[in-house]
Amino acid sequence: MKKILIFLFSLMAIVGCHPNMYDIKYVPSQDEGEIIPTAFTKGVNLAGSFEVGTSGTAENIWMGYINDETFKFLKELGCDVVRVPMQFGQFITSRTDYALHNAYWEKLDVLLDLGDKYGITVIIDNHQSGYCDMFPEDHALSFLKGIWSQVAKHCKARTNVVYELQNEPDGDWWKDHWHETQAELITEIRKIDDIHDIIVCAAPYHSLSEIPEYDDAHLIYTAHMYSPFVFTHQGASWTGLGDLSLHFPYSKGDNLSVPVPDIHQSELQNYAFYGTETYVRQVIDGVANEIARRNAKCFIGEFGALNVSMDSQSRNNWHECVRKAMEEHGISWSLWAFTREFGLFKNTNSAIVNYDKDLDVDLVRALGLNIPPAYQEHEINESDFGKVVLYDDSFGPLVSKLPMESFPHLTIPCYEDPAPNSENCVKWICGDAWQNYLPFWFTSACADLSALDMENSYLRFKFRCMMDKPQNLSFGIWFINNKDSFEKPEQQHNWVKQYRVTAADVTADGQWHQVSIPIKYFSFRSAEDVPDISSDQYFTWSKMKEIDFCSFEDGSNAGNVFYLDDIIITGPKNGEWVDPGTKDGMGVSDFDENNFLW
Repeated sequence: MKKILIFLFSLMAIVGCHPNMYDIKYVPSQDEGEIIPTAFTKGVNLAGSFEVGTSGTAENIWMGYINDETFKFLKELGCDVVRVPMQFGQFITSRTDYALHNAYWEKLDVLLDLGDKYGITVIIDNHQSGYCDMFPEDHALSFLKGIWSQVAKHCKARTNVVYELQNEPDGDWWKDHWHETQAELITEIRKIDDIHDIIVCAAPYHSLSEIPEYDDAHLIYTAHMYSPFVFTHQGASWTGLGDLSLHFPYSKGDNLSVPVPDIHQSELQNYAFYGTETYVRQVIDGVANEIARRNAKCFIGEFGALNVSMDSQSRNNWHECVRKAMEEHGISWSLWAFTREFGLFKNTNSAIVNYDKDLDVDLVRALGLNIPPAYQEHEINESDFGKVVLYDDSFGPLVSKLPMESFPHLTIPCYEDPAPNSENCVKWICGDAWQNYLPFWFTSACADLSALDMENSYLRFKFRCMMDKPQNLSFGIWFINNKDSFEKPEQQHNWVKQYRVTAADVTADGQWHQVSIPIKYFSFRSAEDVPDISSDQYFTWSKMKEIDFCSFEDGSNAGNVFYLDDIIITGPKNGEWVDPGTKDGMGVSDFDENNFLW
């Protein structure tokens, strides 16, 4: 999706399927045809993989999503299509024959093989803008013919592939000539491949109804759905829209007089209408009526709402409304996008997510997708679990009391609104990266946590924080070995396993929440004392020096106040369990009765 203000549906503010506040009603035409189903139904855009920027090449294609783990996960969700944006202008090796780089073909084949393996259709989406400026001689016609003839030759024997000629055609020339350019590209592909579907779209600032009646039985008509724009893009830096806090559906408390760029002013002022299910269905109806008139296939290649400033319920409401309207008409779709601010995951700050924990399950339900097995509730028998207390109204029996004069950013104990059933809590004023942290130092400096089956255990704590942008929550938790407990010189480093707590784990809404993090989600990082040596070879649960809650490497939460309580490690007992509340428990050699909690 280009970060420019294009209203793809301006023509569609016409009749709708239900009465609305202006008493507009949808009256179907008498000669209405039908929408022909596509071979696929629903999926996502794998944005950021074959998009390499203006300076990248095919060798810079990122394969982070192009793997078995991702496609298996998508299959579990019930997705049967992925739209993959590609920047072909960056992949050519010659401006004369427009030959595509070998690295592109190699990575494309990995993608297509995965599609075949999992029965997921791959849409090759030509997603770069500015082609007419890049190839001004003939307004990029030769270039486009060159790349699509190569792609057609390479893919004609494939099963699960579709060609999308151009995402959101741009520029003055294409505004007047895109439809004829599109016709030539269809003809070029059909010289080679007369089987696979081709996705076609309207010229810039034109409607679907203005697309010519191309003589081809294997076309899919596409459009994008971001209406109402002031809702779906509120908070987007590139739109000029601030944090409008608009709801969907419209709420009487929504402020419609906030200053916004002129292009958005009318939509905001009339959001009482535009922010309704009636209007959203009108837009989808407009698309559906035109495609049905053509007796053709239809695909909404992009739709989504930015997860920056809107409340999650409104975001889910909008997605559910759009999805149901499309499915009622038999229109297939792909969400923009898989990850980040428009994506399926609560962790919006990274393209790298954990498929087993970061998923926004409520959004998945709104989209009518399947809940993956990892998110289905399974009863855990904890009757025989052991427990190590780090803090519960005071430090646990394995943990040293902190010299508070050295930690001015901490208040322990803190009596400001402690968690339910608690006397006090820990207050941590988060600082810039590397500036402060909340440590739990084991009294022995070498605690043995292996008395628990750590890979099946959990780190649990209660957490409270109020943030203006809860989606930006981010802090680390480090388990750190004691280098002095290792015998061999090459082992004598403070090895670390870490986890980053994000909005996927807890909501920073000012309320107390229970957080439970499976220890298996902690990953190896470099040693604390040597940044270029990974911990994966020597880290052990039997030589623990400390556990740190930290802002290490990330100062984005500086100034926020975190409250924590009831911090424990709990899990299945491993072999001979010794109660850590005893002097012999967990390797404690310097037991402090003043810290005794058990």
